Amino acid sequence: MNREEKSKRAVVDKDFLEAELFEAVSHPTRIQILKTLRGNALGFAELKHKLGISSSGNLSHHLNKLAALVETDSQGKYKLTDQGREALYAIMAIARAGTWRDWIFHTFIVMSALFFYACYLTASIFSGQADALTPLIGFVSAVIFSVIFYLLMLGWRRARKSMRQAYESKRMWKWESD
Repeated sequence: MNREEKSKRAVVDKDFLEAELFEAVSHPTRIQILKTLRGNALGFAELKHKLGISSSGNLSHHLNKLAALVETDSQGKYKLTDQGREALYAIMAIARAGTWRDWIFHTFIVMSALFFYACYLTASIFSGQADALTPLIGFVSAVIFSVIFYLLMLGWRRARKSMRQAYESKRMWKWESD
């Protein structure tokens, strides 16, 4: 086997291992197993009880799928391997991405309201129409602006999401029909 064939084989082996890793974490029960084992090692019965699984065969099946991510220690308790901890960190990072996006969205809405308030006050002062009620009217106007802006942005996000889902379903349908 020459060097080029070895290189191709190494890439295929790596891709196979990555595919197996994704298969291992592709079920909610397996993700719960990883989260449960994050803090400490547990025996089979303890793990079964904490997860609320009634079937021993079901738990055994999921543990077999997690073979690269979960191992047993010298006392027969299940614990995460280094790769299992890394997979759990990746899963948690993906879960946090949604909350990060929401935080950015809400921050954008608040900053837009503050910008509107500042523009309103500035325009009132420069036009010479500012009086004692100007800050209150500006605040109420900014709140109304931010609510309307929030609803518009929320509708836009939902429309984008439904368009993305429609596109994905068409793409999957096309892929299945090929």
